[in-house]
Amino acid sequence: MQKKKRLTPPDGEKRSRPSDSEVDPAAARPPAMEDIGEGLRTGWNYYTNILECMNDGVFIIDSDFNIQYLNKAAERVFGTPRNRKCYEYFHNRNTPCYRCRIDAVFSGKTVRRMKNYPRIGKIHEVFETRLTNPDGSYAKLGIVHDITDFMQVEEALRLDEARFEALYRLGHMAEAPIDEIAGFAMEQAVKITRSRFGFLGFVSEDETIFTRHATSGTAMKTCRVSGNQARFQVDEAGVWADAIRERRPIIINDYKSYRGRKGIPKGHVPLKRIMSVPVLDGRRVVALGTVANKDAEYNGADVRHLALLIDTMWRMVQRKEAERNLRVSESQLRVLSSKLLTVQEEERARLAHELHDSIGQTLVAVKFGIENALKGRTVGGLDAVSQLLDPLVPMVQNAVEEARKLYMGLRPTILDDFGAIAAIGWLCSEFEETHTGMLVEKTVDIDEEHIPIPVKIVLFRTVQEALNNAARHSEATRVGLFLKKEKSGITLVLEDNGIGFDSSRYLSGAQGTGLGIVSMKERIELSGGTFSIESQSGAGTAIRAFWPDEFRLKLSPDFHL
Repeated sequence: MQKKKRLTPPDGEKRSRPSDSEVDPAAARPPAMEDIGEGLRTGWNYYTNILECMNDGVFIIDSDFNIQYLNKAAERVFGTPRNRKCYEYFHNRNTPCYRCRIDAVFSGKTVRRMKNYPRIGKIHEVFETRLTNPDGSYAKLGIVHDITDFMQVEEALRLDEARFEALYRLGHMAEAPIDEIAGFAMEQAVKITRSRFGFLGFVSEDETIFTRHATSGTAMKTCRVSGNQARFQVDEAGVWADAIRERRPIIINDYKSYRGRKGIPKGHVPLKRIMSVPVLDGRRVVALGTVANKDAEYNGADVRHLALLIDTMWRMVQRKEAERNLRVSESQLRVLSSKLLTVQEEERARLAHELHDSIGQTLVAVKFGIENALKGRTVGGLDAVSQLLDPLVPMVQNAVEEARKLYMGLRPTILDDFGAIAAIGWLCSEFEETHTGMLVEKTVDIDEEHIPIPVKIVLFRTVQEALNNAARHSEATRVGLFLKKEKSGITLVLEDNGIGFDSSRYLSGAQGTGLGIVSMKERIELSGGTFSIESQSGAGTAIRAFWPDEFRLKLSPDFHL
């Protein structure tokens, strides 16, 4: 059996239990009231010592909103009460809180609520219950537990969930129009950054123009700026465009005191805080997202959330643009393939016609001349044969010349033997000789070694096609040819003073020159260059091509068009 522990008096002194005869009768009387009061004080001190050791704040409030008790933990958070009412002390109010639950507590209910105290930057969970005083009156006992860290973690988790949901939904909008994608991304950006307003849009290739594509719904309802401007000059725009100009995120948490602000137009929503985040594709700013008027200050996490969302939107827009360009290219390729087949047949027919009408006829005449010479040798001897063969010599020479024109038209050997500059010079001379009413003014400022082998044939064919188009359709009297080595690449310009045409229709093939220009464009772009054409009725035509050094250096010498 276990031995029962002996109780030790509070002072720690061991005493033996007195016998009944040793008990003082006076000591057996009920304790006096002062003894009871002393006991209550001792108990109160005992429990207040416990409350003072707590990390949570504890308070007692009477029915008149007076603070009867406040432990040290509460004072550390809220300060010294100095005889203030509870609504003055906790909430900095002059009258009782309109949502005060003291009546519910006094009715016997235990109240649990969450309270945000902006002046101390804390969120607390408050437990309140009824406390009965010795005189029978009621007081409110409250425990204040700091849940700021917990709420911040919970808020971060909610934001992460919202961000992942936004990215997931954005990733499933592949079939949606670009404006719908941009609008969804904008609303999610405002939500995730806990902002009031926002807008986003795209930046032009030269980074001089910003075009707004989406604005948050609250901004559209609140903004009263007239005109609803959608395009902005970057160098003249407000502080939000600093993100484009400086190519980095911009955070302004006190707009009123910001020295760099340029002001806002009449009717604009008031600005307290603003954050702009650019999206870079390589070294170029391609998009921008801006949000404003978050209740708290913007920080690095907001930058990351907005950047990820806007970057995802840009990748989707980029993908849709690539798909659209692919569809256009496929359509153009089908048209080009169809016309190439037609041209192939036309070229074969032309060669057959040339061979039949020129070389063929000449060879037939030579054949008959030789046959007559062979027949006449038995009659007139060698003199008769010589007379019959002499006229055949110029006919054979003419056939040789016709054959040379044919194979030079297919691919001039001068291009392979002497290079592109010599071939272009020969082409211009042949053109002027054939079209006596047209003058070709050449300006060539480039060395042969600066022209990559794959680009040489493209240059030749571009000049050849442009000259042929000018001769057949432009009614021009002068063609200007400009070929130069620029600092960053090779430039080719061909201009005529002809009647011009509607250049907006050239790719459709609706005009006679359509196929030739499409062929030029395809050749130039496939060789790494850029192509443009300018023409108006009565104002002549200008064709421009440019091959940048950074691309042409990647071309293999085996590349041919």
